[in-house]
Amino acid sequence: MKERHRKRPRALVALAMAPLLAAGALTATASHARAAEQDAFAKVTLDDGTADPMELDVAPDGRVIYIQRGGAVRVFDPATRSTATAGNLKVYTGGEDGLIGLALDPGFATNHRIYLNYSPADSAADVNRVSGFTLEGNTLDLSSEQRVIDIPAYRDRTYPEPGHTGGGLEFGPDGTLYIGTGDDTAPNLDPAWRGYAPLDWRPGHEMQDSARTAGNTNDLRGKILRIRPTSGGGYTIPDGNLFPVGTANTRPEVYAMGFRNPFRFSVDPATGAVHMADYGPDRRGVTDARGPAGLGEYNVITEPGNYGWPFCHGNNQPYAPYNPDTGQTGPKFDCAHPVNESPNNTGLTELPPVKKPGMWYGYDASAEFPELGTGGIAPMAGPVYRFDAGNPSGTKFPQSFDGSAFFYEWDRNFIKEIRSDGSGNLESVNAFMSGTGFIRPMDMTFGPDGALYLLEWGSSFGGGNNDSGLYRIDYLGAASAGA
Repeated sequence: MKERHRKRPRALVALAMAPLLAAGALTATASHARAAEQDAFAKVTLDDGTADPMELDVAPDGRVIYIQRGGAVRVFDPATRSTATAGNLKVYTGGEDGLIGLALDPGFATNHRIYLNYSPADSAADVNRVSGFTLEGNTLDLSSEQRVIDIPAYRDRTYPEPGHTGGGLEFGPDGTLYIGTGDDTAPNLDPAWRGYAPLDWRPGHEMQDSARTAGNTNDLRGKILRIRPTSGGGYTIPDGNLFPVGTANTRPEVYAMGFRNPFRFSVDPATGAVHMADYGPDRRGVTDARGPAGLGEYNVITEPGNYGWPFCHGNNQPYAPYNPDTGQTGPKFDCAHPVNESPNNTGLTELPPVKKPGMWYGYDASAEFPELGTGGIAPMAGPVYRFDAGNPSGTKFPQSFDGSAFFYEWDRNFIKEIRSDGSGNLESVNAFMSGTGFIRPMDMTFGPDGALYLLEWGSSFGGGNNDSGLYRIDYLGAASAGA
């Protein structure tokens, strides 16, 4: 196993502008204090030798484990300031597939278990697989694999690779594992569906029908799944999911449904609330007879539910059925009482009512959320910070950030601080390190030291970037904030 010693990390101290506030959220005095406080952070380079980094987690001993889409599992050791390749999985990398998800077992300090979501290169079935492995020191024991769950994933045979894989893994405070899955549906295979929800119900066009996956209660795709892995492989179903075990035409693994591509999400370690973001279609313009323009979503999920796709999206704006052969557009779907009448649906016809997201935005400036600016739509839901007064770390985030969630934008290259109430209702969207450059932020999590760890994809959409990297964001203290 080759180990590479990194050059000394370089600190980039950011000057943050005063936060942009949701109406009435903070007083002018509090706003000034928050702006000064956010001046006091540094972005520190840990590893600038990454290659298509995807997801990361931080071990109790401070090691940072991250994955690369091509199959590498990497370990950054803060004691030696070096990165080692722990192992390589053989993965299929068509579309958005590859090594796509990572989470450390809650008992990692003693059991050394690591969970990976990957696309098997040699699988006879079309699946993405979540498996548990043992990480001994900085070496991944590939022979220790225990399969947890396989999720259907189309492979490029008859149709082009659809993408919309999702892939994120997160453990909740109750020890359950959450898995994000995309709708596995080609958004632009037929120009008739470009920019709209693909709802092609003609025979032979199943790959253009997201109602067969995201809108299907009996399918694992387009969902947030919630399961409890067992020690010997496999899993059990915890209480509290959307459909009780034994409910006809449903999958009990489903916690929340109705997503297009929930690429990044996190779970609040204190409350168990799922903070997740969902991508919308690539369509500019205005709402028309077939549906809304493309919208991104940010959701705070405090209970199981249906989030609408492909029947509704954004701030519960409905789509309409459409027949490309006749050009006929039907009446729009009812977001309060959605009905899935697709011939490709194997689940329930009558679906749960659609829940409204906490935040939504399009390509142009948002009247509701002007803090998000303009540009492409690539929402990512980051972690929630929980302050620990007993943590001796000198770089942990301050108590004033307790309960703050972090939202980041892969295309617009920013990080925002989100404040919500106890019910998950958004209160304010605040700037965070707006004077610092971020290059397609890819994943982030808080470490045991209370610092924020960050992966950046780099400049090019397609990957292979020389400017990707692993970083840590440190709080420099109140004295720095007043400087």
